[in-house]
Amino acid sequence: MIGSAFADAPLWAYLIIPISALGGVTGPALNAIMSNQTPKDAQGELQGAVASIQSFGMIFGPLVMTWTLQTFSAERAAVVFPGAAFILAACIVAFGLLPFAAGVRASRDYRSSDPAA
Repeated sequence: MIGSAFADAPLWAYLIIPISALGGVTGPALNAIMSNQTPKDAQGELQGAVASIQSFGMIFGPLVMTWTLQTFSAERAAVVFPGAAFILAACIVAFGLLPFAAGVRASRDYRSSDPAA
């Protein structure tokens, strides 16, 4: 996303596409990690929470990102930077990884301290 924010020529955009395509692997991989860290009797809750968060993103993401693009691309914008939406997206992803990493770490610590696990 950061690369896309600063791509100022089509060549750069084309070079970024293969790297960005790897992002399609992250959803199933993260889902597998979360499923492995969640007890079997809570799998439905996990999938429901993931679906809710994805739905929230699909509803509000386009609104926030188009507003960001418009704000930073307008003729009278204080700062003209059309890549601001990509920077915002990268920040949201980084912020979302914090609780994920904390949850994985807590689960790993719990499993290592519980001899029955």
